[in-house]
This record gives sequence, C-alpha cells and structure tokens, in this order.
Amino acid sequence: MTIIYFTIFSISLLLLIQSLFDYKLKKQQLARKLLTSTLFILISLAISYHQATIYLNRYLIIALFFYLLGDGFLVSVSKASFEFSYGIITFIIGHIFMFFYLFKSYNLIPFLISVLIVFITIVISELFDLKIGKYQKLVYPYTFMLALITFKAIFNYLDFKNIANLLQAIGFCLFFLSDFILLFHHFSNHKQSYIKMANLILYYYGIFLIVVSLAY
Repeated sequence: MTIIYFTIFSISLLLLIQSLFDYKLKKQQLARKLLTSTLFILISLAISYHQATIYLNRYLIIALFFYLLGDGFLVSVSKASFEFSYGIITFIIGHIFMFFYLFKSYNLIPFLISVLIVFITIVISELFDLKIGKYQKLVYPYTFMLALITFKAIFNYLDFKNIANLLQAIGFCLFFLSDFILLFHHFSNHKQSYIKMANLILYYYGIFLIVVSLAY
C-alpha cells in the first residue's frame, strides 16, 4: 500500500508544482495545494484505521489538520498580508500537537538545541538582511517549535531504533530544511520559482515520510 500512497501523492504534488510554472494554472494553485495536503490526513486515517490506531495517532492527525489550514493561508501571500500571520499561527498549533505525538520520554537536549537554533536564525537573518520585521514574534516561536519536534524525532530514533522512528526523523529533517529555504524565499528580495519548488518537494515528502511511518 505504501507504493500506492506514494504514487497518488507524487501525482498530486507534480500537479501542484506545475501550477508554479504555468501562469494559466496559477488560479488552481490553492486547490491543488489543499488537495495534496488533504492526502496527508486521508493516508494517515487509512493507515490508522487499518491498524486500529486512530486514537493512538490522534495528535498527529490533528497536527496534520492544522498543517492543512496553514497551507491554505500560505499558498500565495505577501509579507504584508494577514494570511501570513494566520498561516504561521496554525502551523505553530500543529507543531504543538505533533510534539504531544512525539513525546515518549523526558529529554532536555532537544529543548536546548531548539533555543540554539532560534539564536542561529536571528544571526542568519541579520547577516543576510532578511526582512522579517514585525513577524519576529511569530517566526522565532515557529522556528523553536519546528526545531523542537525535529530534534525530538531524532532523539526518539536514537533511543528506539526502528523503521518508524527513522522515517519520522528523516521526514522532520526534510520539513526543517524546507522551512529554512522558505525563510530565505519569503523574507529576501530574491524570489525564484525553483526555490519554491525545492521548498514544496522537501516539505511534502518530509510530511509523507512522517505519515507512512504509521504503517511500521
């Protein structure tokens, strides 16, 4: 079934990427992105239903729902639009639920690394003159939460080495890298479609790995 999920998901992602480069399809970008993001939830529900683990995976499924909302807000926004703020907020909420899903044991190291990542992000934004401006109060908490769940997933794998934890660790690393690219794409003066394409590929296949980990 994983191959079937991968094929359906990849077709949807290709249609989304096509809308980035074809001006005639730009109006379809929102619908195509929401369709691709909805597949996250449908695949997670299908796997959880098959394995009778819907309640066990409830926090992940709720997180994916907020990611879907965030994707809708962030599909085509400018730095001055209120949708951008709503998008970041919904993703932060999603990250909180994802942390609940990933929480298996107390470990202070992911928290300390996440604080360090925020300071590194601040330094990078200053060095590259990224125009974060008034969004600092949202971008830095978002960075902290994404780093926290990423390193929580990594340490979960280091503590319990299995295929599911490995897929989740890789998936969150791709997710983190996609948002690092998005940071430069959104807040710099240099915007290229191929950078957005790289962001989408890393983000969507990162989440896909996290979702299919439920099958293992």
